[in-house]
Amino acid sequence: MKRCVVVSDIRLSRWRKQFFQFLSENKSFAVEAGRKYLSVHPDDNDVIKEFSVLLFESGLISESKLWLEKLIQTEALDERLKLIWVELLLQTGGYREARAESKTLIGAVDSEAGLGKLANLYTLMGEHEQDRKVYLLLSKRYPEAFN
Repeated sequence: MKRCVVVSDIRLSRWRKQFFQFLSENKSFAVEAGRKYLSVHPDDNDVIKEFSVLLFESGLISESKLWLEKLIQTEALDERLKLIWVELLLQTGGYREARAESKTLIGAVDSEAGLGKLANLYTLMGEHEQDRKVYLLLSKRYPEAFN
């Protein structure tokens, strides 16, 4: 016989609140709260975004990649998530995919931190001509970063 688990709205609300609260306080609790919440609400893209970043930063690469793959199916990734996605592809052996994805990022990444991260990803991929282009773009847009 199949057992049906009913989770109250109050408990779900508490798990979501705990997830966002623990993001800055206790990452292991945030991971657990995120897993609990998303097991019942797997379509909450706001939580998925932050949860996948948390997993990535916690070294839970495979799980982070699974959640980002789910997110990609429903909406476009922002700059931060695109950079994480390329790095996840690299770390999981998807070098060809990472190179293809990275080519779309030169025009899409605009922040100083994002451009620096993109240049580092190109260096990791051995794409030295591309990382040079990104560093030139970075130096033009943010010259104070090179003083």
